[in-house]
Amino acid sequence: MQLAFEKYQTNGNDFIIIDERRVLLFSDSDRGRVARVLCNRKTGIGADSVLFLSSSQKADVRMRIFEADESESDMCGNGLCSIGDFIASRSGLSNITVETNVGIYEVSKNEGDLYCIRMGSLQPLHDYINEETLQGGYVYPSIFKTSLLKVPVYILRVGEPHAVLFVHDVEAFPIDSFLKIIQDRVLFPHGININFVQILKQNHIKMRTIERGVWDETLSCGTGATSVAMLYAHLNYMPDAVTIETSSGQTTVSLKEGIAYLAARGAHVFSGTVKLVLPKKLPSLRTYDGKSKTEHGIC
Repeated sequence: MQLAFEKYQTNGNDFIIIDERRVLLFSDSDRGRVARVLCNRKTGIGADSVLFLSSSQKADVRMRIFEADESESDMCGNGLCSIGDFIASRSGLSNITVETNVGIYEVSKNEGDLYCIRMGSLQPLHDYINEETLQGGYVYPSIFKTSLLKVPVYILRVGEPHAVLFVHDVEAFPIDSFLKIIQDRVLFPHGININFVQILKQNHIKMRTIERGVWDETLSCGTGATSVAMLYAHLNYMPDAVTIETSSGQTTVSLKEGIAYLAARGAHVFSGTVKLVLPKKLPSLRTYDGKSKTEHGIC
């Protein structure tokens, strides 16, 4: 089939947007395979994730996020910024609501094409972690502290589950050494994002992120930046705002009465049409221990 798409990015976190508001093009069972084919940077369009838009009875639009490993994520802050720009450029609406798997988010366009997302407050970790196998405990409501590879790590969730650890030099730190453990389904039943954080000065942070589903470093992460800012705020007496430096730009997270607001720019990259062919059988995706997704029972 010939598939129309839009390529967007927010601070280097790039997305393929497929608009299904008029007609649904894919079944749920196919969306993951579509994302895997299209996200491939060598044989596809290339992106971190595919954002499928559909109509919503609860909000202006519904957004579903599928990753390069065929999994579905719950939320994407940078994706919301890109969706905000996508909708604004077509409808002129500067304020929209977006339904996700974990609730409805408000997206507002401000001066300078800056999009502000009401990211909300800390959410329960639920089954994103296995508390029985992770040694540690809650240091704040909804913030779990443990140790991974003998390094202290905080785990929290603002839309997506994130592990956060503080390092002295984020550029020199061997972040790939954590790639195996964040895919350990015994510790993290759905895998987990991980953020490596260096404090540059008061209320100013530099971070790098490995995203679940991508299983590689992404240039920025909206839910990651929000989680890092929320953790920093809990450890440092709730500043009004935290500036986050990423590999491709700067993000600001504002904090007000325990509610986080993300501000970033969503930008159109290009439009196109691709001939999409979904193979009847794709090669097995391998996890860190060499087993296939089927062997692990991941769905």
